[in-house]
Amino acid sequence: MELEVVQDTNRFNELGEEWDSLLEKSSSKSVFLTWEWLFYWWMHFKKNKELLILLIKDGTTKQIVGIAPFCLQQIRLLYFLRFKKIIYIGSDEAASDFLDFIIYPGLEDNVLKLIREYLNHSSHKWDGLEMGPTDERSSAIKFLKEYANGKYRNLKFKAHLCPYLKLAKDHETFVQSLSSNMRQNLKRRTKCFENEKGMSFSIFNVKEKIKENIDRLFSLHIDRFRAKSDNKNIKSSFYGNEIKQFHYDIGSSFLAKQWLKLYFLNYGNEPIASLYAFKYDDKLYYYQSGFDSNWERFSLGTVLFGYAIKDSINEGLKEFHFLRGDEQYKSRWTKDYTETENVFIFNCTFPGEVLYIITRGKKNLRKMLTKFKGIFAKSKPYLINLPFRTSVKNG
Repeated sequence: MELEVVQDTNRFNELGEEWDSLLEKSSSKSVFLTWEWLFYWWMHFKKNKELLILLIKDGTTKQIVGIAPFCLQQIRLLYFLRFKKIIYIGSDEAASDFLDFIIYPGLEDNVLKLIREYLNHSSHKWDGLEMGPTDERSSAIKFLKEYANGKYRNLKFKAHLCPYLKLAKDHETFVQSLSSNMRQNLKRRTKCFENEKGMSFSIFNVKEKIKENIDRLFSLHIDRFRAKSDNKNIKSSFYGNEIKQFHYDIGSSFLAKQWLKLYFLNYGNEPIASLYAFKYDDKLYYYQSGFDSNWERFSLGTVLFGYAIKDSINEGLKEFHFLRGDEQYKSRWTKDYTETENVFIFNCTFPGEVLYIITRGKKNLRKMLTKFKGIFAKSKPYLINLPFRTSVKNG
């Protein structure tokens, strides 16, 4: 096997077809590891970063059999201290889950060996590695822990709980699998919505209007976010032009691949709720939503999720993923979840030691604040809006 280091955007641009083909064969296939998601993330969020994609190729056929989708992030602390940290492409800004290495089945040991050798030989170029959020069952997690053992300092963070729903073969079976209370609520609220004159459900699929409908999603999300947030200083994860431009590109690209699911509830011709999701492999990934707060009495969230789940069952999908965050509304639909981890490795450089101290301090602070939040949240609800939330996807 041989290794190619990709540091040029034009070369990254050439990899689309072969990248997605390998991903479909791998055990780590996720919409957040598709070439489309990671390439557009790079194009919009590459500031202060350098490409560092590792391609592992078969020595004879030259086909790609492994990908480490890395980039090198430069961080400045104060004026004089700079860190260089290897991270996954996609790990910041866009709230990607299940980031990982992409490896052809059966070649894990050989591919990971080459990644290890590269990291060792280039250790003078980086001060830290931050890998995640990665499924805790991933071979990459085990590899990183073994790689650091006895040689580098390392820390492990529990990143997120990611609830998911196992879908039944037909909608009626699914409805019957819900708790009695949830089943009654879903039927009652859906009937109430459908009986209201002018109400309708739709699925967006017109390429020429992608920006218009992404704008509607953003507007509905920000409206709902402001309505439910007591702390007006906290900004939605959908705030800002750059993230919107990223989703214009993702929406258009995913629509062409038939991966986009953009659901709407409408009153007349006016959208009053939207759910933004991605269909990949046999799963639907719920990414974001928005609701017009003026229609809150109709419980639009329950109705819209019900329609989206029904559509997923009709398409033969096997799982509906709510992604990061253990919000209460998710637990009404499912008790199943996966968990992601972040693993940090720190080089034996002065910046690496400083980075370790800072990261360890943040970990301890997070533990303390989480404990503090658990003790006081019931008696002082406003504490929920203090800035130690772990989920950015849902605002």
